[in-house]
Amino acid sequence: MNSSKLFITCREATLFSIKREEKSLPFSERIKLFLHLLICEFCRLFDRQHKFLSLQIKNLHSHETLTDLEKDHMHHLIESAANQN
Repeated sequence: MNSSKLFITCREATLFSIKREEKSLPFSERIKLFLHLLICEFCRLFDRQHKFLSLQIKNLHSHETLTDLEKDHMHHLIESAANQN
C-alpha cells in the first residue's frame, strides 16, 4: 500500500477499523480512515457494528447480572412477542 495516497479502499478501511479497536492506529491511518468513512456508508456501518461487537465481547467478561425484576421484564417481553406470532 502506498503510504502517501490519501484515499483508501474499503478493504483497507476495514483493516484500519479493526486495527483501531485492537491497538493504537497511526495518525496518518486514522486520517485516511476518517476520510473514507465520510464518503462510504458501507464502511461506516461496518465500523459501527465492529465497535458494538467489540464492546459486547469486552462486556461478556463482566460479572454483572440482571436483577430479578429485569429478568421478569425480559421474560414478559419474550412471551408477548411469542404470543403475537
